[in-house]
Amino acid sequence: MFADVPAGASRTTTATKTVTETDILAGEVANSVTAKFSGGVEPVIEDDPVPVDTPKPGLTVVKNVVSTNATYIPDDTINYEIVVTNTGNITLTGIRVLDSMSGITGAQPIVGTPVIQQLAPGATQRIPVSYTVLLSDVGVGITNTATANVVDPTEPGNVLTDTFTTNPITPSAAPVPPAPAPAGPAAPAAFVPAAPAAAVPATPAAPAVTTPVADNPTPQAETVEDDGNALGNGGAWSLFDLICTIVTTILAAIMLVFAIGRNRKEGDDEEEAAAKTANGEEVESDEVYKRKRLGRILSIIPAAGAIILFILTQDLTQPMIFFDMWSLAFAIITLVNIVLAIVTRKKTKDDDADDEQQQTGYVPASV
Repeated sequence: MFADVPAGASRTTTATKTVTETDILAGEVANSVTAKFSGGVEPVIEDDPVPVDTPKPGLTVVKNVVSTNATYIPDDTINYEIVVTNTGNITLTGIRVLDSMSGITGAQPIVGTPVIQQLAPGATQRIPVSYTVLLSDVGVGITNTATANVVDPTEPGNVLTDTFTTNPITPSAAPVPPAPAPAGPAAPAAFVPAAPAAAVPATPAAPAVTTPVADNPTPQAETVEDDGNALGNGGAWSLFDLICTIVTTILAAIMLVFAIGRNRKEGDDEEEAAAKTANGEEVESDEVYKRKRLGRILSIIPAAGAIILFILTQDLTQPMIFFDMWSLAFAIITLVNIVLAIVTRKKTKDDDADDEQQQTGYVPASV
């Protein structure tokens, strides 16, 4: 307020105003002034709007790695920070943030609830997100991308979008723990010299007592290595000897069954002898029959000898060989029983044929 203003004089005053977002949206700042004089004079009004900057919405997004790991392996967590900044001159509302990496946690997708409800011009919003490294990421790389978008407040049909991408992180395989180093030799113990013992006066030793010792020293027991059987066989057993023993025993058993099971009289009776004589057959005497029967019974002796010799010379717990030093003896024993079986075999067939003729009553006619 001025006290008085002489005719033709002027007075100057100043005022300031901060441009607001409303002024920007309006496109100008109202600039009016009113001067009023005393004495009933009508006030003078001057109006000169001041133009301001046009609305320029804008935003940027940056994604930074917060973790300080030098390398990453599976199951490690990578921490990120998505930074959204309003670079325009008007407030942005309902900003959505998207991280295209699968498995990220913290940021909402574009189609979801806005992450940032309102962001004033020049303001910054930080959003922490994290990701767990998978085995499939090893050698492939993890893409580091973030996107922010918002509806343009000056043009509702327009969407402001910004995307940030940096070099991917490539995790490495988990290190294989090194094999434990072999234990080295223990360090030698430090030598500590013993303190000298206090001097003790020597006591005279008692005279030694001499005890007579017998001339014959105590005999020492001798260790005899057991070779597994009485006669020894070089630590092995012979397959050939086993086969001969089995064959000899079987032949003896067969001949013994024929010798005992055959119930016949000693020699042929007169009627049978006459019939055989008429047919030109040989008549077996009692002495011949007894001799052959005795041969069958005596086959037990080679069989028993083979069994006893096998027990004394063979050890089946030892390794097997085919021949040994006893193979010739086993072969001779087996050959004896084979000869006995052949000698008594022909007569046995003849006797069986006679029995069949007596049962059927058929006697071949003599020629």
